Amino acid sequence: MAETKRVERVLASCLFSATHLAGLLRHATAQLGDADARPSTFSPLSLDNPVAADLQAHLARFLTHCDSVDALKRFAVPVIASSFLLDHYPRACTMFYKDVCYNVCGAAVLAHEGSTDFVLPSQFSKMIEAQMTRMFRQLTMGQSAASLHRQLVAAFAEDWRRLRSDSTCFHCLRRRPQFFPECGHGQCMDCVKIFGSRVRPIRG
Repeated sequence: MAETKRVERVLASCLFSATHLAGLLRHATAQLGDADARPSTFSPLSLDNPVAADLQAHLARFLTHCDSVDALKRFAVPVIASSFLLDHYPRACTMFYKDVCYNVCGAAVLAHEGSTDFVLPSQFSKMIEAQMTRMFRQLTMGQSAASLHRQLVAAFAEDWRRLRSDSTCFHCLRRRPQFFPECGHGQCMDCVKIFGSRVRPIRG
């Protein structure tokens, strides 16, 4: 139902939700009393989503769990591409992810012991780019980045079971985990809000 409504909003060019509208109004009213303030423009607000300063460290930590080139291509590349798109496809995305991918290749070992296979930094960034292009096509058809990422998480259920970290939320690859359920998969507050399920309290 929610996805159907989203498609309708895409077709009508009305993607703002009540949350977006409230944020825009808050920004506008904050400047009402300032006579010297420049006229409000909302365009920069939609682009104000800087790349996490520690993104490279989070990605390098995630890649240490890929024990083969096959796992890198099959699992890591789609997850990283999806996390970039989940992060609102930030401004200058086409440039920042290439730099990050090159740097991560230097920080993480993309060649594995006992194997003659390895991945060059240029190959790695091209794989991410190709995956992002495929996923972006789905976004333009009306599917949300969160919905796409949720499907990806479900598809790789077996791969996620062995991943644990106190330093990186492997759900988004952007922040430190704040919540640690019994399964041991730490998640940040943003991921809990986006992907968590509401549970009705049990009344005694």
